Amino acid sequence: KQWYQRRVAITAGKNDFSIPNLLKPLPKDISQILPQMLQCLSKMSRKTQFRSVLTTLGEKGVLYCQLSEDNILQIVHLPKAPENPHIKSSSGAGDSFLGGFIANICKGNGIEQCLKGGTFCAFKSLKSHETISGVISDDGLAAKTIKSWNEMGWNLNVFYEGEFKFEK
Repeated sequence: KQWYQRRVAITAGKNDFSIPNLLKPLPKDISQILPQMLQCLSKMSRKTQFRSVLTTLGEKGVLYCQLSEDNILQIVHLPKAPENPHIKSSSGAGDSFLGGFIANICKGNGIEQCLKGGTFCAFKSLKSHETISGVISDDGLAAKTIKSWNEMGWNLNVFYEGEFKFEK
């Protein structure tokens, strides 16, 4: 439990970031990519209106970082789908994820539903010989599948949510 209370210092290129009071320990895979994501978020938030970074991690799931206008940072991870897709082809899985993610944004859904919708579309693409699976549609299949996955314990992990400022 003491680990959660420690400040985590992250070095990325020329910038150092300090994240106080992580809610959960970061898995090794995520702690290795997080500095690059925060570096990207730092540059984007200073030069553009973009304040979110999303990284798909293959069979490790998805990592999402968002910095609000009032400097509240949220770092969340969604593990892979709890079902084995029996992969036929990985071609198009990233595009399918992005399509499902954006479709959920357009519907006004929250980040958890957007990440799960994108993961569902990527999952269906992985199970298909087609680049983009023909069964990806808005017919309720995604909602039913995601509901059953949620019942299997498929949850969003929030690693950090709190005030954050990039050190210059």
